[in-house]
Amino acid sequence: MAFITTLSAGEFAARHWKMIICGIGFALLLGWALRVDHLRADWKAKHEALSAIAGDILGAVRTASDNPRLNLTDAAEQVDLIGVAKRGWQTTSQLQSSRIDALGIEAARRQALGAELQAKADRAISKRESAIKRLETQRLDPGERADCAAQIFAANAALDLVYQEGL
Repeated sequence: MAFITTLSAGEFAARHWKMIICGIGFALLLGWALRVDHLRADWKAKHEALSAIAGDILGAVRTASDNPRLNLTDAAEQVDLIGVAKRGWQTTSQLQSSRIDALGIEAARRQALGAELQAKADRAISKRESAIKRLETQRLDPGERADCAAQIFAANAALDLVYQEGL
C-alpha cells in the first residue's frame, strides 16, 4: 500500500490534465451526439408524418382528377385544373338554375293564363247552355201567332249571343 498516495486536487489536475480534458471532451461529444440523435429522430418523425399527409393528398387528387398515374410534382397543376373545372361547373350550374327559375316563372304565368282561359270558356259554355235552353223552351212552346215576331226576335238574340261567343 505504499504506492497509494494522496494528492490534492491541484496536484491531481496538474498530473492528469490531459485525461481530464479528454474526459470532458468525451462527455461533451457524447452529449452533442445524443442531442443530434434526438433532433434527427424528431425530424424523421415529422418527415414521415408529412410524407403520409402528402400521400393522402396525392391520393385524393388522383381520385378527384380520375388520373391514377399522377405524380406528386404534377399535383399542384392538377389541383389548379380541378379548380378551373369546378368554376366552369358552377357557372353552368348557375346558368341552368337561372333558366329553370325563368321556366318556372313562365310555367306559373301560363298556368294563370290557362286558368283565366278556362274560366272564360266555362262562362261561354254557361251562356251557350242558357241560350240553348231558351231556344229549346221556345221550340216546345210555339206560342200564338200574335207574338210570332217577338219569338223570332228572342230566337235571333239567342243565336246572336251564341255567335258572339264563338260557340
